[in-house]
Amino acid sequence: MRDRKTRFLSETVLSTVLALLLVPGAVGAGQSYTVRPGDSLFLIAQRYGTTVDTLRRANNIWTDELYPGQTLSVPTGSGNSGSRGGSSYTVQPGDTLFLIARRYGTTVDALRQANNIWTDSLYPGQTLTLPSGSSGSGGAGSGNGGTYTVQPGDSLFLIARRYGTTVDALRQANGIWTDHLYPGQTLVLPVGSGGSGSGGTGNGGTYTVQPGDSLFLIARRYGTTVDALRQANGIWTDHLYPGQTLALPGGRPAPSPGGQVFEPGAVGDNAVWGSKYVITREGYELLARLVSAEAQGEPYAGQVAVAATVLRRLTDPRFPSTLNGIIYQVWDRYYYQYSPVENGTINNPATPSAYQAVMDALNGADPSGGANGFYNPAGTENVWVTQQPVTTVIGNHVFFRS
Repeated sequence: MRDRKTRFLSETVLSTVLALLLVPGAVGAGQSYTVRPGDSLFLIAQRYGTTVDTLRRANNIWTDELYPGQTLSVPTGSGNSGSRGGSSYTVQPGDTLFLIARRYGTTVDALRQANNIWTDSLYPGQTLTLPSGSSGSGGAGSGNGGTYTVQPGDSLFLIARRYGTTVDALRQANGIWTDHLYPGQTLVLPVGSGGSGSGGTGNGGTYTVQPGDSLFLIARRYGTTVDALRQANGIWTDHLYPGQTLALPGGRPAPSPGGQVFEPGAVGDNAVWGSKYVITREGYELLARLVSAEAQGEPYAGQVAVAATVLRRLTDPRFPSTLNGIIYQVWDRYYYQYSPVENGTINNPATPSAYQAVMDALNGADPSGGANGFYNPAGTENVWVTQQPVTTVIGNHVFFRS
């Protein structure tokens, strides 16, 4: 009988203790916290200087699932600054761990440890804890040289020119080693870069597109040309949208004697300007279609290389002086220079990357290493091309100089 009474008392005490442990807020219910998008128990525990297990017991939750708006009890003694000695940051579109680490003067590894994340995947609205000692305001414009939001039609080359820096400096500042960019992506501008990052500033200021505007009307309004607007903003279509910010050029770039190659007929509004080549609108469209047909599916560097080899022929007396003549050239009444002319794919619309590749080549980019021709070993029957000095191989194409 006594043993039964002792066991009953022991069970009662144990039940009381468990109840106290499991009641929400029983463990120091000093304050409450409302869960935000991107939160996790780990982040909240870090933010308030407590542990995940303590939070679980205080709120009687035993899974990792949280939902925005959920109210959690934060145990007494936890800090209420929301900062684990640092602060928090809300991920913006285009952010990466590398960019955030640079912006706040910390490292990727420190960010990973502070947030218990071990992949590179981030999503807009996600909340990150910044390690103690991190600096920076968290604004989109903070960073050693500011930041820039990629616009449609941008390339590393164009952005580098716009801000007075180099492609290599942009690559190193952002930890990117490909040419692929996407609209909305945030890039860190290296220290000393010029410009305000408002979409391509120029010597003439900026202009916000209004409903009904066109490049022609804006050019007339500000005493410039359509081509100068295109070059200042890295856009090569006529599509504008209200609210778009355009850089107003300080004037058309002056040709540098011996520094630029002009295709015959590339004057006025019929010219597409690059820092190395200036070609006609017809030549620009035709070359983009050739690049698309020859190099679609190839690495972007291979597309630029194809365009560069064709442009180089403009200065070679062995070839016609226009892009139309070069691309449609037939030797000995039989041998087409480019297979898309022979099979008709030259008439297919160009891809956006092909247009951009042509622009990069016009501005002097040449991954081909100075080649003036190329071929696909799996598809050529021309023995002569296989005997020419090879400059490089990109993807499925061998580039040569004859």
